Amino acid sequence: MELVYDNLVTQEKLGTSQYFWSFPSDVAQRKRAKLAELEKETRKFSEYESKQEELLAAAGKKVDVPPSAPEYKAAAEKLEQVKNAHAFLETKVRAEHEDDAMKLKRMVSDMQTIKDGVNRWTDNIAMSKSFYTNKLNMEKGVFDQWLGIRGGSFFESVD
Repeated sequence: MELVYDNLVTQEKLGTSQYFWSFPSDVAQRKRAKLAELEKETRKFSEYESKQEELLAAAGKKVDVPPSAPEYKAAAEKLEQVKNAHAFLETKVRAEHEDDAMKLKRMVSDMQTIKDGVNRWTDNIAMSKSFYTNKLNMEKGVFDQWLGIRGGSFFESVD
């Protein structure tokens, strides 16, 4: 089986029998194909290597623009303006971000306070309604009308 795994022998199963064979030209063909593939990779590698050398040579060339040239001065001024604008916008964004975080914390604490207040008043109204209907024999509809509660779905869970 090792010869089959090394592609030196071919295996075929016909029915219940297994047949093994090898042709001398099979090995030569495989080697020629492998050699052609390696030569192709070598050509690609040498092309890439020459491109790399060209790019390195082009990158090594320096564009000489004297600092006294008008293009240089205009570009330097524009660069300075862009840097100043960028710094100003960064500080503005940072300040807005800090304000947003503080506003969010304040809103979360306010929402909890509001929720507690709503729950407290809902409990107070429910207890008052229970007292007036059970102890003073007032009808629930009259109590709701007295407090201005419309519909029966006034008391809902606030979560």
